[in-house]
Amino acid sequence: ASGTVDVGRDSDNAAYATGYISNVRVIKGVAVYTGAFTPPSRAPLGTTCANSTASYSSTTNVNTSSATAATMLLLATNAGIPDSAMLYDLETAGNAQISTTQSKFGGSSIYFDGTGDYLYARSGVGDVLQLGYGPQKFTVEAWIYPSSIGVNGTIAERGGGGSGWNATTGIQWTFFQHSSNRVYLQWWTGSTYASAYTDTTLVA
Repeated sequence: ASGTVDVGRDSDNAAYATGYISNVRVIKGVAVYTGAFTPPSRAPLGTTCANSTASYSSTTNVNTSSATAATMLLLATNAGIPDSAMLYDLETAGNAQISTTQSKFGGSSIYFDGTGDYLYARSGVGDVLQLGYGPQKFTVEAWIYPSSIGVNGTIAERGGGGSGWNATTGIQWTFFQHSSNRVYLQWWTGSTYASAYTDTTLVA
């Protein structure tokens, strides 16, 4: 299948992000978090769970043994917008830009103003960013600082640009801020879509 990997936009219905995003990491085949955990707060995430150990004040329920090959996307955002996993060439749309107004690590993040800003990359042959088929494990994570709440805003997604859920032209997975002020992750399993969300309320 082919399609687009987007950060800050849903390729189906726009749902542009409003605010700041950094440290987007997608890991295929590995559940990094296996229970209640302490989010990384000491350093940016790395391309392996092993080299991310220093990021955590506690590694309880954190998998620290995934290989570099498992990381499909890593947008660390330290004064640039590269994919540190070196699998995708990310391009900017609108006026998505590096900002030092808000940051978690490295003094910067990517700012999206909610009116057409996003990052995108065309998926390649084999589409390494198709996730969650059958029993496959995966992890999608990011730091976000929303400047608007009560709205839908995409953090990251993989889709073919069409409506609905399927493995070709539709949405394969989406990670987004919901208008209920929760963070949702939804993905296509090969026959239907599954959904999970946080119980944390977002506050701008």
